[in-house]
Amino acid sequence: MSGILFSAGGCEDGLSFHGPRESREVSETIEFQEDTKLTVNSRNGAVLVQAEPGAEGIRIEARLTCGGETEEMARQRVEDAVIVATFDEDAGLEIEPRFPDPPNSGDSASITVITPAADGIQIETSNGPIVVEGAGDAFTSDLQVKTSNAAVTLSQFRGPATINTSNGPVQVSDVDGQVTVDTSNAPVTATSVRGALSIESSNAPVRIHLGDDQSGPITADTSNAPVTVELGRRFQGKMDVNTSNARVQLQDPSGRVTENKLGKKSGYFVVGNDETESRINTSNSPIEITLSTH
Repeated sequence: MSGILFSAGGCEDGLSFHGPRESREVSETIEFQEDTKLTVNSRNGAVLVQAEPGAEGIRIEARLTCGGETEEMARQRVEDAVIVATFDEDAGLEIEPRFPDPPNSGDSASITVITPAADGIQIETSNGPIVVEGAGDAFTSDLQVKTSNAAVTLSQFRGPATINTSNGPVQVSDVDGQVTVDTSNAPVTATSVRGALSIESSNAPVRIHLGDDQSGPITADTSNAPVTVELGRRFQGKMDVNTSNARVQLQDPSGRVTENKLGKKSGYFVVGNDETESRINTSNSPIEITLSTH
């Protein structure tokens, strides 16, 4: 196991948030190792992981912020704060901020990691958005991300993905694998998911678009908000649909529905002969489903 501590940069004026705060930026490029999992653990800040195929190393950039009872205390604390990058044969590359004691609620770190590739990604932060931007097949294996009160955006990942947040929107596109999304009070948009798709939210709309090479199945649960679904030509199976105080609308210009038992607010329909089951639930809002012809 090897560890790297790095810090550099200047301070800025303190901010009045749980006492004065001071911030500075740190950066470093470290050696890239093939077939390595990437883990980023932060707090009260954003995390961006971006693929750059062909890059010679892994670029880590961070903005560290520390609080203190006085500006001088905040300035000293942020000077002592560091980003730690550790390689482990089992865990891969782990990146996390370390702040001096005693802890302060104003401490935070926003981290950007630019890497040629990653064989699995795990990210956890709080009160900050997470963005994972792949490029081709650069990001593979398994993705797990968790934050709170912030958005999650994922694009171009080759493997299953699990996303957990709250009070923040989720956008997912171009994923080869099963996708599970759990959020609340925020919209979810999923496009080009080549695997089973499960979405759970509340009080916010859900939008799903499956292309012609994506077969599902789909599970989508929300409340007090509409659900809009477009199904490509590979989708087959039984779709159970349920809402309240609103209507269910099915459009099938392709003529692929083989059985239609939809009522005004609930029911099911079948596409083809596949026994795969999908489900869409909401309340007090409509559900609109279209079977695309292209």
